[in-house]
Amino acid sequence: MTIKSKKFSLSMKKAALASVAATPLFMALSPTAAHAQIINTATVTGTPDSGTLDPVEAVETVTVAVPIVAADDSITGVNGATGQTGALDLFDGDTLDSLDADATNVTLTVPATTTGGQPNAVPTGLTLNADGTVDVDPGTPAGTYSFEYQICETANPNNCATAVATVTVDPSPIVAADDTVTGVNGATGATGVLDLFDGDTVNSVDADATNVVLTVPATTTGGQPNSVPAGLTLNPNGTVDVDPGTPAGTYSFEYQICETLNPSNCTTAVATVTVDSSPIVAADDSTTVPAADATAGVADVLNVFDGDTVNGATATTTNGIVSVAAGSTVPAELTFDPTDGSIDVNPGTLAGDYSFEYQICETLNPANCEEAIATVTVASAPSLQMTKEADDTEFVTVGQVITYTYTVTNNGNVTIRGVSISDTHNADGAAPTPTNPQLETDNGTLGDSTDGNSSDDEWDVLAPGDVIRFTGTYTVQQADIDNLQ
Repeated sequence: MTIKSKKFSLSMKKAALASVAATPLFMALSPTAAHAQIINTATVTGTPDSGTLDPVEAVETVTVAVPIVAADDSITGVNGATGQTGALDLFDGDTLDSLDADATNVTLTVPATTTGGQPNAVPTGLTLNADGTVDVDPGTPAGTYSFEYQICETANPNNCATAVATVTVDPSPIVAADDTVTGVNGATGATGVLDLFDGDTVNSVDADATNVVLTVPATTTGGQPNSVPAGLTLNPNGTVDVDPGTPAGTYSFEYQICETLNPSNCTTAVATVTVDSSPIVAADDSTTVPAADATAGVADVLNVFDGDTVNGATATTTNGIVSVAAGSTVPAELTFDPTDGSIDVNPGTLAGDYSFEYQICETLNPANCEEAIATVTVASAPSLQMTKEADDTEFVTVGQVITYTYTVTNNGNVTIRGVSISDTHNADGAAPTPTNPQLETDNGTLGDSTDGNSSDDEWDVLAPGDVIRFTGTYTVQQADIDNLQ
């Protein structure tokens, strides 16, 4: 028997069996062989009863396999969004006869089943290259990807070993930044006051509707109810509108962005919109009413909405609410109707200025108010009426005293001061001197007509509508009879 190897050669002899003569057997090393081989050469001889017999040889060669090792390969932290080429080299750690395995000395395959009998293939998202490297394809979802591979000796395809390749793919880093805006006019509203994607990134790239999914969770990360507040509209492109007619205030909600590639890779942020009330202007209002109109009374002489604006538009009962300002009262001579802003002058109103402070508030934001003053001036129309009456007018006699009564009425609309009467006549003696004025009728405010000295010939203060009385006397003279006949 002969054994050939790179390292030795050996010859060995055995005895022949029975009548068969066996030639020596030997073992020898072939210096050029890739593998150790056991070569058996047997020679049989014998003595025939007649004739000659040539020796006969039989040769059997057995190849000895070299050791082959396949080592498991793994990598973690691969970014699935961008992918990675050459993430693994399956030949790393693999050897054939203690030499590094590569595509020249082994054949690498992926069996249809694992050594445990389970289905086996290169997972979707990974690419196995001919040189034994493994790529992670761009856009590969996060997860752990494994498959079993096999290397077989090229010279001896039945000499194989298996190992497991494992790639752990991570989700992309994702950032959601809080978004805020202030100074939005709620009356007119505004579109696109916020873009929730501003400042948000996925894998260090600006987030948008293509690489993330934006939602508003039903609860915040703190467990509180959450939704887009009434008055705001969240658009599919991530922008936020303030609806026209939104009351002033601060509106906040939490939103979430999740990586499109990895829907469970999410983060949250807060959107805040501060809505302002409308600018409101209240202008003082004034008018003058003729005395005659004031005496009879007149409606709608003034409207406090005049000159007032809300959000730059003319104030009306639609966008504004008017009322008497706190601490102010409407004079009794006026009637103010807050439902339409009108002011009436009541009948019998005297001359003067009648004012009160009013307040106008934005209908949308009732706490947004301004104040102004409404003034109605009733024009002055001073007037006095006087009657004179003698106590005896028929056939008076010489020496008889005639008493005259002078009745003075303030029939105008303004107080008159220092009322006095002078009298003349055609009689011979001195004319009567009206004196001792007395208040006869107090028609207006009680006590508004006064006289500080009742013994003089003048009444100090006579209010509209009030009546005073003077008296004077004359004694009939003989000359009156003589001269006036």
